[in-house]
Amino acid sequence: MKLFSLLVILLYPSLNSYTLSQDFEYNCNLELSINGKDLIDNKYPLTRISDIVIMPNNDILILDMDEQTIFCFDSSGVFQKKIGRHGKGPCEFLGPHALELVDSNNILVADNGNRRFSLINIANSEVKIFPFPNEIKILRDFKIDSQRNIYVESIDIKFVNKVMKERTLLSKFNDELEFITYIDSSDYYDGRVRLGPKKILVRVPYPNKLYWNVLPNNTIVVADAHNDVIKFYSSDNNMKTVSLNLSKNILNEKAKRHYYENNIFLEDDGSWGKMVPDYVKKKLIFPKYLPQIYNIIVNPIDENILIQITEYYKGEAEFIYCDFNGKLGKNRILKQKCFNQNTKIRGSYLYTYGELTDEFPVLYKFSIN
Repeated sequence: MKLFSLLVILLYPSLNSYTLSQDFEYNCNLELSINGKDLIDNKYPLTRISDIVIMPNNDILILDMDEQTIFCFDSSGVFQKKIGRHGKGPCEFLGPHALELVDSNNILVADNGNRRFSLINIANSEVKIFPFPNEIKILRDFKIDSQRNIYVESIDIKFVNKVMKERTLLSKFNDELEFITYIDSSDYYDGRVRLGPKKILVRVPYPNKLYWNVLPNNTIVVADAHNDVIKFYSSDNNMKTVSLNLSKNILNEKAKRHYYENNIFLEDDGSWGKMVPDYVKKKLIFPKYLPQIYNIIVNPIDENILIQITEYYKGEAEFIYCDFNGKLGKNRILKQKCFNQNTKIRGSYLYTYGELTDEFPVLYKFSIN
């Protein structure tokens, strides 16, 4: 409940409080913002934030995939230094995609281009290299639990009748990157679904992506739209499922309409054609909404999970929340003024980042009261 309140406050920065009911009221105040445009003007180009790490002293590390660099800021948002550059040598990257905090001095960076992890000491930039195991194909994300097990989300590709199909694998490794087990996977998917009248295709946004996170007790939570459940995997890999009933719970009709207007295509000889023109859209009877998951946010302080179940449309999206035991709350429509897909909570601070203004990346830091 508290996370829901905080996010509403975040999404309306002009407000300093939001009352969910007479029993719940929380405050969230903007502490700082780091704008990529300002850094470019100051010759420190920040062009695409792919991940962030908050150090124990609240220093902020920003991984820029395009610049192939880690930007280091102190807790006040003052630029300190850059770590890494383009290349194949130590402390060089070719497509760094994600990073995680290992301990108070070290971070782990996943580098798809060089197919390796780099363990970097922040103080002296000392680097240790760990090649990707064979089980990691194309890395999409990774996280580390309290026992230093490493969970990796990666893409697996195969070709069927010359059509490329993808699925996502969630794998578990120990701290020596020795493979332990596969935890979950999406189905193979070629990017399109046939629905409605003949030659009409509906594209499912990110159909092969898993939305997941590691809870403080090392349980893995996976939001699975295609099976309409949340899955909870314990540390010994036992699974509990909780039904979401997404089709029944979707309330946001405007978001449904927006979904189809952006994801319906005409098929031409079995391949993608042009988007459906407006005059065709008006005559279409839209098929049943395809349930989706677009984001999952974990609040370790209040033990809540917030699951985004509709796209943002004109600053509005819909969420379902549950606790760490899978008990569901009511779904809520949240309104916001800026794009906010990436959100992390660290201690008493909430961080959100993305291409928020003028196509330049921005990171916001909010204090939570």
